[in-house]
Amino acid sequence: MSAAASSRPAGPAAGSAAGRAAADGAGRGAEQNWPAAGLRSRQSQSQRGPKPLYTTPFGGKYHCDRECHGLRHASQICLTPRCHRCGPQSDTPQYVLFAISHGYALHVDYEHCRDAGSNGPIRVFNPCGICFTVKEKTGL
Repeated sequence: MSAAASSRPAGPAAGSAAGRAAADGAGRGAEQNWPAAGLRSRQSQSQRGPKPLYTTPFGGKYHCDRECHGLRHASQICLTPRCHRCGPQSDTPQYVLFAISHGYALHVDYEHCRDAGSNGPIRVFNPCGICFTVKEKTGL
């Protein structure tokens, strides 16, 4: 018998796929539930509240889909929060939103945005014509 054959664990589960999976996952514990770095989860994860909106530093539109075709050349994409007081409550708002700058909370009310922000200019964000139209047509 060779040295490699004698170092294998004995038993019926040692050679089976279930035995290998149990042995591989034995030391992982809680890490097993987290996706591997760099991989995108394809599971629909439950979200509380409305869907996230995305903006870019130089764009004048907000997007509801991170994979929107309108974002393909963006140098940076920011998950933009909604104002907890006057922010849009629908998943796909179809109206102009205001923000202090890229990455700051999106407001429906211009005056509230002005009060919450600095004395600088207020940015206006229109809905993206690509991702919002697709969402309406497909019913997603």
